[in-house]
Amino acid sequence: MNKLGGEKSGLPFYLFLDESGKKLADSNVMDKNSNIGYPGSSEEIEAFVKLLKASAKHMDEKQFVAVKEYLEKNSPKPASAPAPAAKK
Repeated sequence: MNKLGGEKSGLPFYLFLDESGKKLADSNVMDKNSNIGYPGSSEEIEAFVKLLKASAKHMDEKQFVAVKEYLEKNSPKPASAPAPAAKK
């Protein structure tokens, strides 16, 4: 991770490499060059799909849409606020 720019990124950290192992992109694309991590928010999902479009030239638009829809469907749900305590 140090060699490829992920030493302070946390996990998951994504690297997009070409067939020779050259780095095309990584997941440090959020504000202040921070890591996407698991793309759960709409902003993170958009950034991840943008990375795919820039680095996965073999994918077509239908596949990008499928990835985006999967991530949206499976994004972590915010924790519910605890119910107020019952008054006695």
